[in-house]
Amino acid sequence: MKGRVKWRKILYERQPFPDDYMSSVKYSFVEAMCGASRVVLHEDAIVIYALVFSWMRRLPESAPYIFLFLLVIILPFYALYAVLTCVRWSTLSDHLFTLLTLVFFGYALTPVIRTLTDTISTDTIYAMSTMLFILSFIFHDYAMSAPV
Repeated sequence: MKGRVKWRKILYERQPFPDDYMSSVKYSFVEAMCGASRVVLHEDAIVIYALVFSWMRRLPESAPYIFLFLLVIILPFYALYAVLTCVRWSTLSDHLFTLLTLVFFGYALTPVIRTLTDTISTDTIYAMSTMLFILSFIFHDYAMSAPV
């Protein structure tokens, strides 16, 4: 005897439910706010990146101070995040490895980027950056564990 089929949130498999079927699962206010905050946090990261870029463009000699300012803010908040979410040492080492990789490639590719920005117009760089920010905002993984 075949049991009742449970609806799953997938698109690639045929299910015995209509295409416009809506799950009866309801989110609490806190769950909805957590989901919305993920979108806002990503949007804030994009805006902060653009503001820091603008600040560095107007005041190139202030780059070390901006770096120090960001470091003073980021390190305590990452430590707080690690404590609150009980980050494992393996995850911490993965994050450190990712950071070191990004810093290494950023430093290694600086001459290429500098010559590239000399040969390509500034408008093209701004347009491409804006497009990539929008794509990042649209396709970022905002997934949260859902009660589905």
